[in-house]
Amino acid sequence: MKELRLELKNEDGQVDTFVQDFIPMKRLLEWYENQSLIEEGEIKPGVDVIVKKIEFVASLFDDERVTPERILSGLDSRQFEEKIHGLINQVVLGETDPKETGKLSQHKKY
Repeated sequence: MKELRLELKNEDGQVDTFVQDFIPMKRLLEWYENQSLIEEGEIKPGVDVIVKKIEFVASLFDDERVTPERILSGLDSRQFEEKIHGLINQVVLGETDPKETGKLSQHKKY
């Protein structure tokens, strides 16, 4: 399996790279629970869904420096689709091709 990689700018403008090589099965179940809550309307489309996605991605990394706040301040907003959806797809669908991971699965795009 390919490792998950997330690059975030720090306060000094330098890029920190975070790598995760093991994702517990419980993370996949958490994502499916989030999807159910979105479909049921308990998590509202828009900002709430974006926040849930960022929280989920942060939870994938064991490194305590990867937090939702760190992602919000260290990820260029123009990379949201590619990076956040890409990491989610790597976990949910097992996709590892960067061209394939830029978009969240067509059957569950929120």
